[in-house]
Amino acid sequence: MKEPAYRSSERGKKELRRLSRIAHERALRVALEKLEAKFSLWHSGKLDTFALNDAIHEYHQNDQRELWSLYQPSMASAAVARAVAEGLLKESELSPRLLADLVQSIAYFRET
Repeated sequence: MKEPAYRSSERGKKELRRLSRIAHERALRVALEKLEAKFSLWHSGKLDTFALNDAIHEYHQNDQRELWSLYQPSMASAAVARAVAEGLLKESELSPRLLADLVQSIAYFRET
C-alpha cells in the first residue's frame, strides 16, 4: 500500500524526522528517569550494588533496545503515530496535513 503523498514528500519526511527525534528524546528521558530512580535508591542505601547493576543491565537489554528499534528512520511514520497515541507528542505538534495522514495509525496505536 502506497503511503499518502504528504508523508512521502520532502516536507513530510522532514517533519516526520523532526518529530521522531523529539519523541525519541522524550521516550529516552522517561526511561532514563526510571533508571535514575534506581541510582537514587542505591545512593540512599535502599538498593544494593548488584540490584543496581541488574537494573542497568535490564535498561540496556530491554528499554534501550526497544527505543532504538522503534525510532529507526525507516519507521518514522509509525514512531510518530505511536508517540501521539502514547502522549509523548501532542496532536497540535503535528502539521494538519501530517495529522490527517496519521489519524488512522494513531487510532490503531491507541487501541493496542
